[in-house]
Amino acid sequence: MLVKEKDSLQPQIDELKALLDLDLPANKHILVEKELKILRAGAKGEKDSAYYIDFQWRDSKNWAVLHDLRLEHRGQVAQIDHLLISRHLEIFVLESKRYRTGLKISESGEFSFFFNGGAQTIPSPIEQNKRHIIFLERYLKNQAFLPKRLGLTIRPEFKSLILVSPESKVIRPPTFDTSMVIKSDMLRDKIEKESVSVLALGRLIGQDTLQNIARSLALQHRPASVDYRKKFAIRTEVISNNIPSAEVNSTIREHTAKYQQSRKSSFYFCATCKKRISKKVAMFCFQNKGRFSGRAYCLDCQKALP
Repeated sequence: MLVKEKDSLQPQIDELKALLDLDLPANKHILVEKELKILRAGAKGEKDSAYYIDFQWRDSKNWAVLHDLRLEHRGQVAQIDHLLISRHLEIFVLESKRYRTGLKISESGEFSFFFNGGAQTIPSPIEQNKRHIIFLERYLKNQAFLPKRLGLTIRPEFKSLILVSPESKVIRPPTFDTSMVIKSDMLRDKIEKESVSVLALGRLIGQDTLQNIARSLALQHRPASVDYRKKFAIRTEVISNNIPSAEVNSTIREHTAKYQQSRKSSFYFCATCKKRISKKVAMFCFQNKGRFSGRAYCLDCQKALP
């Protein structure tokens, strides 16, 4: 079941495009342009991975899918690209990377990608995902929505996978373990091989419990807010194409307002027609579990139910 879709990045893209229309100094124009390129590439990579995930599991009653989940806990933040949760409480933490020009992993576990004929080092997504899992373990430790059996909380099992574009060439070292780095179109085969261990059989939970865990996590999502003018130290009095600064600021404020509004938009959707619905409507359905069986429906589809 698809519980949370990816937040829209269009308002952020629009705001960066508006900044590029300003008469920026060359160095800041390059920085904003680079930020826009990274944002678009990241969005494309996550979208590609989400396609393979949704194709296989969005309609499954035995799996819960959450995209683009940002959690905050005790001053720490985890921005997780994708979570897959099974009824055996196996949680696959998936990190998406899109390097169409190729990815290289050294014998010591360092990652780099090819650009303009050279290799550029990047932070290790393997280590990044390890931090995400440590964060989730701490975060879930005392959460009331985790199920209990014989008075003891059932602890999930975490598994890490790094997804790269099917078009990417991955150069791997001979001994360093890179088995968790896979192409996104191979995800189904990888999970079928790794899921449902002997220990996992003792953690089997009901479909309603799985829904409750996933939805409880989705409710804790805290979208990030970026002030790009502050980030790039762009002065508000800058003038673009002879447009008065007041009008420029008004345009940027409009893009910022759209971005802020998108943060508040609902990520709930109707179980029948897939139309987005408000949190209020979704909570009404969840609170009337006897009538709606733990699913959320739009007002029109609610009327059509027996």
